[in-house]
Amino acid sequence: MKNILKILKSYKIQTILAPSFKLLEAIFDLLIPMIVASIIDKGISNADSAYVLKMCGILILFAIFGVIVSMIAQYFAAKASIGLGSSLRQKLFEKVQDLSFKNLDEIQESSIINRISNDTWQVQTGVNLFLRLLLRSPFIVFGSLIMAFLISVEAGSIFAMIIPIIIVGIFLITKICVPRYEKIQSKKDAILNVTKDTLEGTRVIRAFGMEDKMVEEFEKENLAYTNLEQKTSKIASLSNPLNYVIVNLGIIAILIVGGRQVNFGVLSQGQVVALYQYMAQILVELVKLTNLLLLLPKTVASAKRIEDLLEVENSMKNGKELLEDEKIVLEFENVGLNYTAEGQGTLKNINFKAETGEWIGIIGGTGSGKSSIVNLIPRFYEVSSGEIRINGKNIKEYDWRNLRKNIGIVMQNKVLFKGSIRENLECGNGNLNEQEIGNALEIAQAKEFVEKKENGINERIEENGKNLSGGQKQRLTIARAIAKNPKILILDDSMSALDLATDKKVRERLKEFKKDKLLIMVCQRVSSIQNLDKILVVDNGEIVGQGNHQELLESCEIYQEIYNSQTKKEGK
Repeated sequence: MKNILKILKSYKIQTILAPSFKLLEAIFDLLIPMIVASIIDKGISNADSAYVLKMCGILILFAIFGVIVSMIAQYFAAKASIGLGSSLRQKLFEKVQDLSFKNLDEIQESSIINRISNDTWQVQTGVNLFLRLLLRSPFIVFGSLIMAFLISVEAGSIFAMIIPIIIVGIFLITKICVPRYEKIQSKKDAILNVTKDTLEGTRVIRAFGMEDKMVEEFEKENLAYTNLEQKTSKIASLSNPLNYVIVNLGIIAILIVGGRQVNFGVLSQGQVVALYQYMAQILVELVKLTNLLLLLPKTVASAKRIEDLLEVENSMKNGKELLEDEKIVLEFENVGLNYTAEGQGTLKNINFKAETGEWIGIIGGTGSGKSSIVNLIPRFYEVSSGEIRINGKNIKEYDWRNLRKNIGIVMQNKVLFKGSIRENLECGNGNLNEQEIGNALEIAQAKEFVEKKENGINERIEENGKNLSGGQKQRLTIARAIAKNPKILILDDSMSALDLATDKKVRERLKEFKKDKLLIMVCQRVSSIQNLDKILVVDNGEIVGQGNHQELLESCEIYQEIYNSQTKKEGK
């Protein structure tokens, strides 16, 4: 809770003023029954209409003041709670941006989304109610008890018996509900996860006729959540009927005791009415307090989930060195990688060297570890063994923001953001001029289709490029990486959606681009990499061959198999 409390400190004035004004409102509420009693005993009993009108005027005045202070209290409570919610969402989003890929793999996307949206809203709502009812409800409950004793000790004793019984009942119900609410939040994560997978994989699901299976899976998670929510709600719903029964029994007792004391001349009729009103106030406030106490477990559970995410330590430690050299020398020395502590090694004994001006190709079968190698260069994952050096320094020594600033990478998944083509190209470099944009589009062979768009580079792209073809998206992601003007450009199977002619044109233009860059290209086609400076052949997480095309044809059996299978020529 320390992060939440730290944020609330910046709203210290609001968190003090909100309950203070509510306390002032409660004072007005506690005085009203006494004024009503005075109207009955002095005004109505004596037929003094002037006195009745005067006291009614005071009641109206109290009501106006009550409304004003209530609105002020609500304003401060809303300002503090909404400010807290906004700050929490910002803090969570920034935290997620700084987490390593390993951390993100361990925390489900649905859980992160749920914490930023639903849990933050739950905390925001809980804090709002807490600030409004923190002092008001207990003050009115115990204030009514004191006022009852001032009117009649015997009647006050009835209040004194009822209040502890209700508090014990609320405590027991809350204690049962607290652990259930934590489970409910995790069930929401499961529902969101199924929904996200279904939405992202809609085309695949329909292509394989899996609609019924996904509906069944959603119903299973939804039913589990619904059953748990219903059971918890049934327990929580006992509180209000319990309060009503006990308080109404108390009202009956007060009317019996009060009526008897009126007959004996101990109490006046107005005082009995005041006692009734105090008991009614207790009922209203206990209902509010019960709802608050039932909401607090949800708030605490959500706050704990938020805190857990904020407290996650990055699996990687950031360095301080800056990569400022124009020339790059990249070295892999006995590098190994395990994605999980228990899993088998994905990469083993990876050794190679590359430098500025070279174009390195990486080829191998599906799942051989090609993408894993290139993902280690920008430190998306940490090596499990060995060392990666850039210009003689371990990449762990570099500040990762500075390191990634010098690396342009086009991943297998073609991700474009909602916005204009220009905005997407400026993701890596926000200071692009028209010439730089045109050059990047030209190298990626995207200029022609962009110019045909009605608004050119200002054409709007839908989320994840849904209004573009696969080839267009791929060319724009390549253009975006080139526009960044990185020292190392990594193309991870980024031309799979291009036809052979376009693929060839892009590679020809990249030859000019590589003069002061280090280019690394992961590819499935031998034809795309056979003219590169060096080719790494990866199999089962190891480099089984490296050299140029001709050397590998002569010495690497795996490369020969790939080449023969693609060219349908044997023995070559």
